[in-house]
Amino acid sequence: MPHLTIKKRLGIFIVLGAAWAFPQLSQAMSVSWQGSTAVMTANQPFLTDWLVAYSFRKDAAVAARYMRMIMNDGSEMKIYAPQLDFLLRRWNGKDYQANIYLNGALGVENFQGQNSSAGIGTLDVDVESRELYTSLKLQANLVGAGPNVYQTELRLGAAPFKADFEEIAAWLIVSVQSNPQLIRSFSVTPMLRLFYKNALLEVGASAQGDFALNSMIHF
Repeated sequence: MPHLTIKKRLGIFIVLGAAWAFPQLSQAMSVSWQGSTAVMTANQPFLTDWLVAYSFRKDAAVAARYMRMIMNDGSEMKIYAPQLDFLLRRWNGKDYQANIYLNGALGVENFQGQNSSAGIGTLDVDVESRELYTSLKLQANLVGAGPNVYQTELRLGAAPFKADFEEIAAWLIVSVQSNPQLIRSFSVTPMLRLFYKNALLEVGASAQGDFALNSMIHF
C-alpha cells in the first residue's frame, strides 16, 4: 500500500465503492449544516489530529487544525493551520449517502525546534448505509523542515443491527493506515464506532497494541 500511486489508490476505492454501493448516513466530516460547528479529534500514540470547524455554507467550512506526528526516527512534528473544507459532491439514495470532500490548509510547522511553513491537502471519500460503511482518505502534509508526510487510510465496516435516528447506531470497523514517514508506517486497527444524533465515538486497538480514540460532535 505505501508504494501505490494516488491513481491506483483511487482505483482501489472505486472498485470497493462499486462492490459495496452503500454511502454514508452518520456523517463524520467537518462540513455539516449551515451555521453548525464541529469539534473532531483523532488520537493514536504516533498521530494526533484535532479540528474545530464552522460551516458557513452547507457545502463549505472554515477550520482550525492541529496535528502532532512522531516520525520514523522518533522526532516530533507539529502543524498548526487554518483550513478550508469543501463538500465537492454528494449522492443521496433511498437508504444510503456518498460524499467527496476536499480540504486545504496553510499554516506553521514546528520540527526539531525549527518553525517553517506547512501545507495540508486532504481528499476524503465515504460511502455508507445503515448497515455497511467504507471510506478512503488521502492526505499530503508538505513542510519546509523535515520530510513531507503522506498518509492513506482505508476503512471498512458493518453494523450488527439497523438503528433509527433516536437510537445509538454501532459499526464494527477495520481501519488500515499507511504512514510511510511515521514511526508506525503501517497499522491495522479494529474499532467500535458509535453514533448518536450529532455525536460520534470510536475506540479500538491496533494489531501492534496502539490505542485509537476518535470523537466528533456537531452543534
